[in-house]
Amino acid sequence: MGQYRRYRPDLKILLLLKLAAAKPITGHKLNSQNYIEWSQSILMFICRKGKDDYLIGLTTAPSTTDLNYKISKVENSMVMSWLINSMTNETGVDFMYYETAKEIWDAAKQSYNNENASQLFEVKGMIHDLQ
Repeated sequence: MGQYRRYRPDLKILLLLKLAAAKPITGHKLNSQNYIEWSQSILMFICRKGKDDYLIGLTTAPSTTDLNYKISKVENSMVMSWLINSMTNETGVDFMYYETAKEIWDAAKQSYNNENASQLFEVKGMIHDLQ
């Protein structure tokens, strides 16, 4: 009987991909002026999915030889895609090359959770217009 209960990482990955199906997860797409609303919306969604440990750094990638490595990689990528897809296109492009969901989460907070965020956005817009 025990032989039929073997661990099947591929099955779990298929279930995770179904969970990550592309649907809007919040009505607040991150831009330069709505970080607080966006972050609360996203946090509620990701907590509801049980993946908030990826945002706060409690989940780290196991070694590549660990059986759970592939699952951890898929879950991290899923949370990263939720974050990127909940941003405007102009905002999301700045976060595309981070390697973990926590890095994206922290960078978004650093970039937009301050009084100068709207001024920074305006300056970026002016620079873009000059190019």
